[in-house]
Amino acid sequence: MAVHFSQVKVSNLILADHEGRVVEGKYAINRAGFVLHAAVHEAHPDIVAMCHAHTVYGTAFAALGKKIEPITQDACAFFEDHVVIGDEAGQVAVEVKAGHKVANAFAGVKAAIHQNHGLLTCSRRWPAQVIGIPKELPMPNSRVASPLFPRARGARCRSLA
Repeated sequence: MAVHFSQVKVSNLILADHEGRVVEGKYAINRAGFVLHAAVHEAHPDIVAMCHAHTVYGTAFAALGKKIEPITQDACAFFEDHVVIGDEAGQVAVEVKAGHKVANAFAGVKAAIHQNHGLLTCSRRWPAQVIGIPKELPMPNSRVASPLFPRARGARCRSLA
């Protein structure tokens, strides 16, 4: 089942076993997606989440078969941390061996550009690890910032003037 990202919700997700059989949910599995994701998770147990997309711009860029240059702040997030997969470019990955090729590409990187296909990215940390524990600003920084936001959290802040 293909669902636009804006329409994804818990009720239309599925859970599959390691063989690709749906164990929870009422929709069929996307074989190509399963082959890729299952192989990556099997080869890299440290990867806790993976996303695979065929966005208009991402797919167009993937057709170029080149890495993202660090020319914007957003692009810098992938600097020296992504690969281009050119093998079997554009083919639909329904064979298990195709999944293993993608899995091999994820050794030590967080993203891959699958040429003529789309984009893949992964996380090796749980969301709680990413968010971390909030830290208060040191007092001098708080005093400098407070005049800029006089009604923050419903409280009035005093300026230093």
